[in-house]
Parts: sequence; structure tokens; C-alpha cells
Amino acid sequence: MTRAATQSKSQAQEDSDCKYQTVIVAYLKKQNRPYNATDIFNNLKGSIAKASVIKSLATTADQKLILSKTYGKQIIYAPIQNHETSADIEDMVELEAALETALKDLALHREILKGLNNELAILTKSPTTHDMQVAVESFTQKNQILDDRLQVLSSGQQLVPPKQIQMIKSQYIAYRQEWKCRYKMFKNAWTQIYDGSRNEEQKLMSIIGIETDADVGVKYEE
Repeated sequence: MTRAATQSKSQAQEDSDCKYQTVIVAYLKKQNRPYNATDIFNNLKGSIAKASVIKSLATTADQKLILSKTYGKQIIYAPIQNHETSADIEDMVELEAALETALKDLALHREILKGLNNELAILTKSPTTHDMQVAVESFTQKNQILDDRLQVLSSGQQLVPPKQIQMIKSQYIAYRQEWKCRYKMFKNAWTQIYDGSRNEEQKLMSIIGIETDADVGVKYEE
């Protein structure tokens, strides 16, 4: 690049910087309130690159065209109006800084409140102390019943009275005798109906829907 071209490029950059500074100073005077660099960049809708905004603000502040004041990690910039004293401008800057701090605190407290609301929702859905007491009493009663039952079983005590055992045996004998009679009746009838091979006999029973005792695992003969 030739020397003339370098000078031309440098001049163009200076012209751009001067233009940006003029725009930013005019913007601050028009709004007549403090801003930080990010707010100015956003409010200018990106018409000036953020790096150029930061550079122009620093330059114009050094030139005493605008007022700057550092608060924590941020720098607040404000316009200088003829009818305002330096104290007035500093008050505005301090108020702006305080406002930004308050807004950040508000956002933080909103997040905390959101978390507390979530915890409250969980607690609200949880059983109350009364509900838990009722549930504990119910489980205690059921546990006592089961424990009593376990004690009886562990003691080896005869759970079914002899009279009831005898009645069950008598019923079993009667039912088994009835089964023998019915089984004999079926065999006689089936012999008259069918007289063929065993395989075809089972096939025919399957078609008709007859189930034998063996099919269902019943062995009364034993």
C-alpha cells in the first residue's frame, strides 16, 4: 500500500470517528439523560459498531464534550447542557447508576421469588401434617393386624378347628364319589358314541370342546 493510500485510509478513519462522536454527543444532548455504552449502542439500533461507540464515548469524555463517571464495573455517560451545573449532571449520573443497580437487584430478587414460589408449589402439593398422621395411624393398625397374624402362625397353633377339618374331609369324600359316578356315566356314553383310535378320539374331543380331568390337571383317582 502506498503512502498516499495509507494517509487516505487514515483520514477516512478520522472522519468516521469524528462523525460517530458528533452523532453520540447529539444523541446524549437530545435525550438529556445518562446512559452506559451498551444502552447507547442498542438505542442507536446498531448504526454504529459497539467498538466505535465505546471508543467515541471515551474520546468525547476526554475532550470534556460529555461527562463520564465510573460506578463499579460500568461507566455512565451524560450530556453537558449549558443551563445545568456540574453538580446537576453528577446527580443525574448517580441517579442513573443507582437505577441500574436497582434494576439488577430487582431482576435478582425476581429470580429468588420465582425459586421460592416453586418451593411453595411443591409444599402445597405435599400431604399436610394431619394427612400424614392419619396415614401413619392407618399403616400402624394394618401392621398390628399382620403382626398378630404372624405371631399366630409362628406359634404353631392349629388355625382350623377339628370340626371344620372333619367337615371339609366329608365334603371331599362326597364330591369325589360324585365325580366317580359322573366319570363312569361319561365313559359309558362316550364308548357308545365313539369307537376308534386314541389319536382321533382326542381330536374329536377337541372339536366338540370336551376337556378331560387330565387336561385340567385334576387327579381325583389319587
